[in-house]
Amino acid sequence: MPPGTELRVADAKTGGLGYWTLYLPADFSEDRKWPVIFCFHGLGQKPGAWPFRQLTGGRGYIIVGMEYLQRGLHGIRRADEAVNLQRVVALVKQWLPVDERALFVGGFSKGGWHTSNMAERTSSLWRGAVILGAGRSSTPDALGLRGKPVFIGIGEHDMERAAAAAAADFYGKLGARVTFATFKGKGHTVDIDDPALRRWLQEGAAQPPATAAVYGSDLQQRKPR
Repeated sequence: MPPGTELRVADAKTGGLGYWTLYLPADFSEDRKWPVIFCFHGLGQKPGAWPFRQLTGGRGYIIVGMEYLQRGLHGIRRADEAVNLQRVVALVKQWLPVDERALFVGGFSKGGWHTSNMAERTSSLWRGAVILGAGRSSTPDALGLRGKPVFIGIGEHDMERAAAAAAADFYGKLGARVTFATFKGKGHTVDIDDPALRRWLQEGAAQPPATAAVYGSDLQQRKPR
């Protein structure tokens, strides 16, 4: 598998469409360990590296495009999804030179809601989480994210903006290192040119972001409902 390419990995155990994807960055080499983003797609979409491949310019991260055991509106709060995610993480660690201290979970829309749930259920795996176009899908215990970087990004005109702001407020009060960003002029999508998100990913690949919580001014102006 050459660098800069994305491969479908047939895997009946993963449910859904029966595969997940593996993207090797264009600058990949075997002589170092790599950070990895495990990416969950939106409702009706297919497993893939979007939007993280675009946000990183295809460099710096291995990206795993995850699939759901059950597609559609279901499965966001299922404990067996966490078991499946841990299984895929273990496979990727066996196959590739992975930096176990730099694993991230992220996703958009349904994938964003799912990310919050998976990040809380399997918090010991992750350096950080990226929730896009979504809010928080709660678990009984979120304390494992205390002190960890969490990025929450939402379109200015996205109908889930209040939920995203509420999630940022929750994780901030919990003690996570929260970065909240609004994608100006955007609806329910991801701004792949957003400088805050690009910077967060660049910093995350190299070292943990700064310890102080960061809140966008719009969050301060508009309190969660």
